[in-house]
Amino acid sequence: MVDYPDILNYTRDELVEEFCKLFDRYQDLREASEADTQKIHELKRSLEVSVAAQTYLSQELEQYTNAENNEQDNELQKALNELTELKKRYGKLEASYNALQQDHNTLLEENANLTHNLEEISRRRDAEPLDVTNKTSEEDLQRIQMLENENMDLLQKMEEFQEEIVRYTLAIAECEKNIEILKDQIICLEENLQSKKSDLEEKVQILESTQEQLAEANAQIAMLSSAPESN
Repeated sequence: MVDYPDILNYTRDELVEEFCKLFDRYQDLREASEADTQKIHELKRSLEVSVAAQTYLSQELEQYTNAENNEQDNELQKALNELTELKKRYGKLEASYNALQQDHNTLLEENANLTHNLEEISRRRDAEPLDVTNKTSEEDLQRIQMLENENMDLLQKMEEFQEEIVRYTLAIAECEKNIEILKDQIICLEENLQSKKSDLEEKVQILESTQEQLAEANAQIAMLSSAPESN
């Protein structure tokens, strides 16, 4: 830049030339300043958009996290309650089945004894002549009648037992089916939780990237804001 005392010695043409140089320099600085101003405006606009995006993502992330946690807790608690109830029902069915199995074994033993007694009586009746002097005694007739009644009772018990076996077998099968369904539901729940966890991690990454962009934009705005003052 020319010193002021030297300008006093310039001719008219030299002054015009120097003025043109200064004017060109002024135009360059003005254009640079306008460009910087426009860039600052664009960066501020980008910053506003980024801030709005960050605010939106933060709110959405918070709402999503709260809702997701509540939903997961409710579904998990429901699944645990169902599983506990099924275990109780299965335990009762198993105890009932064991009791019926013991009753069944007892009835089988009674039936075997009764069958043996009936066969023995039948052999005795066949071996004894049916004459008047050797007729079956009244005591034997009562014994036979009692055994026949016991046999009828036993057959009825066996029939009832078979019905109970069928009923409890169906109940156990239904219980096992419910347990398998619950297992499938738990697997689906775990898969959904994993998927939602991945979505949540992706949103966290987007939020972190937005925060980095905000920091870079703030740094550029600060740098460009100080540039026109230096010029």
